[in-house]
Amino acid sequence: MPNALSPDDPPPTVPLAPFHWDLHAQEASIICSTPGNVNISVFGSVTKYGFEQAVKYLEDLGSQPRMDAGPASCSRVSCSHWTAVFLCNDAKASKTLESWTVVANALKALRDRCGIFPLTDWPLGGQIFYKAGWNVILPLASQAA
Repeated sequence: MPNALSPDDPPPTVPLAPFHWDLHAQEASIICSTPGNVNISVFGSVTKYGFEQAVKYLEDLGSQPRMDAGPASCSRVSCSHWTAVFLCNDAKASKTLESWTVVANALKALRDRCGIFPLTDWPLGGQIFYKAGWNVILPLASQAA
């Protein structure tokens, strides 16, 4: 029989699992702009407001994102306030995701890994690659041309 807890014992603790915005993020790899070198990095830094607007815009879309066959088939799906979002298909066949919320969640995963939100309004950009053969790029809009 397990030992009973007494009122003087500290409360039991349970290790917390890492938080993920969605199951897709568990099957992804992320690269970020390098802090301190955002002017020369591939992705640069984006604006906090532009990021928030992109997430809201994508979450409000009602359709399913469809990507043309790849590899490296990319479409700009949002661009506002120095912040661009590209959705890319690296698979040889076209691909449809279940919702735009999946893309918004990819941005949140990038923010969680690359962002410096509490410290600045200029979070770092980056790219998230999913094992299913698609990716999302979050660059400074002027570098997205």
